[in-house]
Amino acid sequence: MNNLKYPKLVFLILGVLILLIGFTPAFIMADREIKSKEKTIEEQKTVIAKLEFTNVNLSYENKQLMQKTKTYKLIKPNGEIIEKTESELESKTEISKEMKLEYKSAIETNQRKFTKELEKIIKERKKFTGEVGVNQNLMKYGHINYQFMAPFSIGIRYTEGVGFSFGVGFTL
Repeated sequence: MNNLKYPKLVFLILGVLILLIGFTPAFIMADREIKSKEKTIEEQKTVIAKLEFTNVNLSYENKQLMQKTKTYKLIKPNGEIIEKTESELESKTEISKEMKLEYKSAIETNQRKFTKELEKIIKERKKFTGEVGVNQNLMKYGHINYQFMAPFSIGIRYTEGVGFSFGVGFTL
């Protein structure tokens, strides 16, 4: 009877290896997607930094335009150019403050958008769960779960002396 314990251990090891090999591509793809999104976020940070720099330059340009002519051109963050005459302007400092607020609002909107995307990606990584242990009868077990559509999940379990079992479940 002692000879029967070794095949069970071999099947347990083979089962775990098959599961690891089966789920490894999914983990690699998830990491690649995260790295791709992180790269996109870094690119957007660069764009935001350029917008901030452009804001300073455009503010200076707006001041220069206001001093030279009686018609003023104001450039909004979306690229829209507004022409105003000196009689339409309340004061140069108020216009400058207004433009700065618009640029700041555009930058904050972009930052919120990419923060939400990053949070969504991090949540996606939490779909796989695993568990190993010993039950009350001192039999070893292993369990891998994949949440494919919240709250539903599928899983595979191996228990020493019992074998493999598959299941579908849901999380409360």
